[in-house]
Amino acid sequence: MCDYSAESVRQRRARVDDKLVTDSISMHTVGLVSPEDPSTAVCLIPGSQVLVSGVCDSRRALCGIPDGVAIATFKQRDIPGGTRDYHRDGLVFEGGLRDGHVVLFRELGSGVEVTVETIPGELENFSPPAAALAHDVGSPVTAHDSELVTA
Repeated sequence: MCDYSAESVRQRRARVDDKLVTDSISMHTVGLVSPEDPSTAVCLIPGSQVLVSGVCDSRRALCGIPDGVAIATFKQRDIPGGTRDYHRDGLVFEGGLRDGHVVLFRELGSGVEVTVETIPGELENFSPPAAALAHDVGSPVTAHDSELVTA
């Protein structure tokens, strides 16, 4: 969830709609923090989707990141031999020049704005079935055998 080098700092899980920034979170690591609480590392779950803005032009070109606000997916890159000496937290940008390549947070540098759009398994991502949306508000709804049933 958070890079190994963030284990020595206070942490919390990311929430949908969090507005975060990249910043130095330990001596050798850049990660995500809330501007309101920069002393706490904010940890994403692999597969979380984010919007990214504020990447400087030189880093954008170097890392192959699309212009403007970019859509990215959080991923922890595979570490050779499982050693803890490598940074692993980063983003895979959709439509970038290096599609599928993990861009580490430390490659982005500090001050990049990241908005959490979706987190795998979070209720905020849940879309109720159309039948539930069309159901009368005054009647209770229960689930039975994967079908929507009114009580």
